[in-house]
Amino acid sequence: MMLCLLMSPRETPDSVASSGAGITDKERTHKNKMRGTSILSLGLLSLVASGCVSQPLRIPTVTKTSYDTLGEGKGSATGLMLFNFIPIGQNERFVNAYEAAVKSRGGDALLDPVIKESWFWGYILNGYTAEITGTVIKYK
Repeated sequence: MMLCLLMSPRETPDSVASSGAGITDKERTHKNKMRGTSILSLGLLSLVASGCVSQPLRIPTVTKTSYDTLGEGKGSATGLMLFNFIPIGQNERFVNAYEAAVKSRGGDALLDPVIKESWFWGYILNGYTAEITGTVIKYK
């Protein structure tokens, strides 16, 4: 019934079927493959784009005047670039190094932080190490 409504007045169900106006199984299979490829490509693009997101390193400004100085703190973190394309622990290494430096003395923040970066390489990867040192303080 629905087929009759979509046809022109001169077409009959028999003439539509014999003229080849319908989609063949081969065309339907090709359409399904293209749809699957499009979805896979979109998912892969989303995965790659989300791997490039990182959190910024915010070094807090010490505004309180009452704190105890705990001593020199040091922290480091390493990130890798596999095939010089795939980041592994690369984006958050400065944040991790800062947190490690503060926790090394059990404090709350760093005064006068010094950030040092070094690198190394292998056949299939590059490594980058961030090292942060500073005076650890604990708020009263």
